[in-house]
Amino acid sequence: LDLPGHGHSSHKPNGSYGVILNRVVDLEHIRRSLELEKFTFVGHSMSGITGILYSSTYPEYIDKTVVMDSLFPPIKEPSEVVENLRKASDEHVNDSFKCKAYKDMDILAKAKSESTWYVGLDVELCKLI
Repeated sequence: LDLPGHGHSSHKPNGSYGVILNRVVDLEHIRRSLELEKFTFVGHSMSGITGILYSSTYPEYIDKTVVMDSLFPPIKEPSEVVENLRKASDEHVNDSFKCKAYKDMDILAKAKSESTWYVGLDVELCKLI
């Protein structure tokens, strides 16, 4: 399976939501479309990170997860990251998420620094992200 922007698949359109969340949402859409009750996920590098996040977010649908050369540095407690990712993914999958637009980088960086994903990071660091 090639996720959008990898292998022979095309990229998502401009304005699509965040990269890691894209992958988790895409996998959940695919799982639902194929009506899979459980599956084994095998991934390398970025796909391995996707597998770790998906498996943590939707463990009830995973039989096994195999990852190679993958690292995901946590910036929060794992249970809190998984809880936030599950909520955001479900909102996207259920089409209830509304994207926000920011007028400039300072406003965006401030919003990131106050978000559940980037808690503890200062505004200057969030500008780099």
